[in-house]
Amino acid sequence: MKRSGFVGFVCIAMLVWSSNLNAQSQAQVRHDVSQGVSNMRSGPGQYNSLIVAVPAGSTLMLKGDCRNADDGVSRYPWCRYQWNGYTGWMSSGNVLVLPTPTLGERPPSPQRPHQRVVERLRIGKDIQVFHADKVELHGGVIPIAGPQDTEGHDEEFIAYLSGVADHTFLSKRSYGLRNGVAGIGIRDGRRYIVWDPSWGTGTGFSWYVLAHEIGHHVCGHTIAGYSKSPHEKELEADRFAGEAMRRDASGRLHPPREGGVDEIVQFMQRTFSKEGSATHPPLAMRIAALMDGYRNGSPCKSGRGW
Repeated sequence: MKRSGFVGFVCIAMLVWSSNLNAQSQAQVRHDVSQGVSNMRSGPGQYNSLIVAVPAGSTLMLKGDCRNADDGVSRYPWCRYQWNGYTGWMSSGNVLVLPTPTLGERPPSPQRPHQRVVERLRIGKDIQVFHADKVELHGGVIPIAGPQDTEGHDEEFIAYLSGVADHTFLSKRSYGLRNGVAGIGIRDGRRYIVWDPSWGTGTGFSWYVLAHEIGHHVCGHTIAGYSKSPHEKELEADRFAGEAMRRDASGRLHPPREGGVDEIVQFMQRTFSKEGSATHPPLAMRIAALMDGYRNGSPCKSGRGW
């Protein structure tokens, strides 16, 4: 490449970076940041004086000035951010830049795959489930749509997310269900997991759904006589899912990308009820449980309840 062409390329790249910075002025501290906080400092590096510790999940304003750290240690550039009246420098590795929607732009509506229904599970006749609100989704019928997992990959996914190699869970895919169900087969007594691999595709959210439903079984929620409240069950399943997401931090199921578990949290924020319901806790409690499991693990261990 000729020098003039190279200089032109660099200039174009800098213009693109600059325009992205201006267009994406809002940012968020990653939910999986170490110790649950990101330190804001007086300069770009670890050895500058501390201004304030910003909690995970906090929304920031990116001031548009980024540079290499002066500590010779940091892997990522440091940028100037504003939070809660404070302005200072933070490592960009601890922060996600949030895209600003174009004026008048609407988020794309989810597309339900046109898949042929190969089976219908009737709640109370074919399967007993443990989430009352899910019964109402399809008039008490869960459509099982193709393509199903004919090559047995779901068994590997479940073993990986649960940490149990010799599990006996039966996976059923319900494309377009936009939900997940843990249940017991009434005729065969099998531990069913019904999930929608297309829900949240591209964010890793579908793996969270699968791990959450596994958690209901591993935590013993599908055992008759289990006494905890619906909210407690959901939070236990979310903690289990958090531990599973941590297990997959290397990206075996979900390719490593900017965002990680934060993309799952952001999808939860767009999808789950802030107030919750009779069966499901408020959004904030669910995110807290997910991140607790991600950082500290789940008390539910293999072999409990099945």
